Amino acid sequence: MSQLTYDVTENSLNVDLPPIELFIADQAAASAPHPTDDPSATKFGTVPVIAKGKTLTGGKVTLEATAEAAFNKIGHHLGTPFVFLSRAAVLVPGGTPVPSGALSITVHGRLSAKPSL
Repeated sequence: MSQLTYDVTENSLNVDLPPIELFIADQAAASAPHPTDDPSATKFGTVPVIAKGKTLTGGKVTLEATAEAAFNKIGHHLGTPFVFLSRAAVLVPGGTPVPSGALSITVHGRLSAKPSL
């Protein structure tokens, strides 16, 4: 994995969006009640705080030290299905605006594979 970036193409949120945690997991995790808590789910990166109303192109995803191992564990067979999951927790303290609006984010990555012969 050489690079992960993100684009925020729409952002009408009225509050800042906290960091978004990114996970890779077995395909079956997607149907779990809490997919990011699935035993196969491994956190590989974080999108930093996105300010309310801000759009951007080419933001850098902060990778975990174990990101490459996470991809190797799940993606070592090119035909094995897997999913990407995300999680963000928005806390609303008393007396603050109720969060509203929409956000559209796309994460882009570049992976390389070496066939084992």
